[in-house]
Amino acid sequence: MTIKGFLLLIRLIFAFQSLFGPDWQRHSMLVFTHADHLEKAGLQPSVYLAQSSDWLSSLAEEAGGGASFLDNSCDWPSIRGHPLRDQLLRLSARNHHKALRVRTDQSL
Repeated sequence: MTIKGFLLLIRLIFAFQSLFGPDWQRHSMLVFTHADHLEKAGLQPSVYLAQSSDWLSSLAEEAGGGASFLDNSCDWPSIRGHPLRDQLLRLSARNHHKALRVRTDQSL
C-alpha cells in the first residue's frame, strides 16, 4: 500500500511539474488533515514529520509554504481556517502574489 502511494505521489509531482513548471514547489503547501489523531497518539506534528519517510519529510521541506496540520475535531472555519488562510497569504506574498502559468501545450 505504501509503495502504491509513493508511486502515485511521484506521478503527481511529475504532473505538477509538467503543468506548472519547475517553480511549482515555491507556490505549494502541504496540508495534513486529522491532526487531532496525532494529538491522541501523543505525537506533535514536527515529530510526525521527523519520523515519517524521507520522501514525505523532504516534500514538506521543499514546499514553499511548508506543512500545515488541521485539527478535524474543532470548528474548522472559525478556528483552523484562519491560520491556514494566513499561511496561504504569507506564501502568496513571498511569491510577490504572482500566479503560476499553466502549460497547456503539453499533454500528461
